[in-house]
Amino acid sequence: MYATPLALITAFRAQSRDTIAPYLWKDSELYEFATQAESLVAFRTMCLLDITSVAAVADVSAGEPMVDLHHSVLRIRSATLIQGNTEQELDIKSLEAASGYRLFTTTGTPCAVITGVETNKLRLYPIPVADATLQLAVFRMPLLPLTATSKFEVPFQYTGALIEWMRHRAYGKVDSDIFNPSESAQGLAAYENLVDGYITSESLRRGGAQNVSISYGGI
Repeated sequence: MYATPLALITAFRAQSRDTIAPYLWKDSELYEFATQAESLVAFRTMCLLDITSVAAVADVSAGEPMVDLHHSVLRIRSATLIQGNTEQELDIKSLEAASGYRLFTTTGTPCAVITGVETNKLRLYPIPVADATLQLAVFRMPLLPLTATSKFEVPFQYTGALIEWMRHRAYGKVDSDIFNPSESAQGLAAYENLVDGYITSESLRRGGAQNVSISYGGI
């Protein structure tokens, strides 16, 4: 397990005996692999729950039912409409479940948020008649790429899988001095084994399967 992205990169170079310049892999390549690894762990485990970042808060404008859904959002766990000092919890429904709604003509204070209407969009029902804030609780992907000065978003105990994914990607590079399909396959197998364990851990931590509404990429 690794405390920082820099520690992860340093460990990978030591493990692969790539510690003397000119390096087999550029720093930019390794941080790209690490960023992808962190995103995949977050995607597979649903370990990033958020109510405070830009992914969880959106402005609502009077007369405009469509609200942007941040590209990092994987699932919406809850939605609340905030108007002044008033909070109203919204139902989360798929477009199919809202088939009886008059989505394009009914106005009022929203009571539901509809998923699956447009890519990276949510639709409020009824169409709002006043400005408000939409507060979400979401499972999401990491917001920014990893760098030498950044921090991991996935939990510390899950960073062990990242170096295995990096091994898979690094040794899968088509290069006569690097390409090693056996080493790449071993990295992938080790990554999958670790992530399977993380998924079990997340399920136990949250008390089993969660009844959450999927809302990602308009699906």
